[in-house]
Amino acid sequence: MFHHLIQQIYNLADSIIVGRFVGSTAFAAIGATSAITFLFFALCNGIASGAGIVVSQYYGAHEDDNVRQCIINTGLIMLIVPVFFGIAGFSLAPALLRVLNTPPVIIHDAVMYTRFM
Repeated sequence: MFHHLIQQIYNLADSIIVGRFVGSTAFAAIGATSAITFLFFALCNGIASGAGIVVSQYYGAHEDDNVRQCIINTGLIMLIVPVFFGIAGFSLAPALLRVLNTPPVIIHDAVMYTRFM
């Protein structure tokens, strides 16, 4: 829950800074990328939540070795998956934004924001 608050503060700060100092096209590009960023954050959050359920079940069953192993495996997954999503998001940004019907006038800015946010 706390990470959602931090993400919203980050998005708000981005919007304020870009809207005031860069311009309306860049501001629109941020809005156009919100579905993509939400998808990647939601997938990582889902993985972490699912792992928390498994850890809780092992913990409740007093299977300490499985708790430890599950935490280690989740840590490894959470190191690998975001890197994979980052590479996929970087390389597929133009195609994803076209699928989302991003207006041509902002697609360049949206691709740049998706790649380097």
